[in-house]
Amino acid sequence: MSSRRISSKVSHRKVLRLEKWKIVTVPNVITFVRVGIIPFLVLSFYVSEILALVMFIFACVTDYADGYIAKRFNQSSRFGAFLDPIADKLLVSTALLMMAGMGQIRGFHLIPASIVLCREFFISGLREFLAASGKELRVSNIAKYKTTLQMTAITCLLTNVNVSWFAGNVLLWASAALSVVTGAHYLKAVIDSQ
Repeated sequence: MSSRRISSKVSHRKVLRLEKWKIVTVPNVITFVRVGIIPFLVLSFYVSEILALVMFIFACVTDYADGYIAKRFNQSSRFGAFLDPIADKLLVSTALLMMAGMGQIRGFHLIPASIVLCREFFISGLREFLAASGKELRVSNIAKYKTTLQMTAITCLLTNVNVSWFAGNVLLWASAALSVVTGAHYLKAVIDSQ
């Protein structure tokens, strides 16, 4: 994706009005559910891998559902655009940390997990920086593919079957590479917007 296309993701914001945020919408409630699942996801790792897998898949389905409903029924909102990527970052980061702690991600495969986590903190920092100057950094399509790749990788790793475990690690490395690429593009977009 060209830097020009991503740079268009940085936009100026007017003074925000409450009605434009539309906090209580069906997609936003679903996103809140995804965030609310996270503590139970953590606990499920101590119960069984199957339960953790089921809860993670359910949380991933809510990610698809809130986006679909927002577009299908015209319920998109600024608050949803703000909350959805945060919910995704919390879900992916928590799953990666738990899997590392439980030994499901180990050895040099901890490298891509670390890259993914560092990228999420970095992008959150960029968004905070832009917010201070009245701008916002919108999620690019390639970043959405990156999130899908991460969620697929984690799902494969959680199945803990040889073939899917191998596929999960390959996808984890691929998502880490995409994390670096999107992070660099977002940084360039922010620099160009100044």
